[in-house]
Amino acid sequence: MGSGDWIKIEDDYEGDLLTEFSDGMFLVGKDIEPGTYRSDGSGYWARLNSFSGNLDSIIANDNYEGSAIVEISENDLGFESFGGGNWTKTD
Repeated sequence: MGSGDWIKIEDDYEGDLLTEFSDGMFLVGKDIEPGTYRSDGSGYWARLNSFSGNLDSIIANDNYEGSAIVEISENDLGFESFGGGNWTKTD
């Protein structure tokens, strides 16, 4: 993976609640809104229950060709995406 910027998340972190985003790791309910999202390209996505990097932190994931539709739950801790272009909330 790339070498993006890392920031420490404090308890009072507010985020921006995006409904459109591209590659990265996001906190659900802080960085992105829960809901149904569609990608405009091929890549990888994962719904996460932790950011440990362990396989058991993955709720669901996929390597996909073409666009994808993913339901990000308010119970998910995070969402990860790379190589898939842009994600747009559809609901």
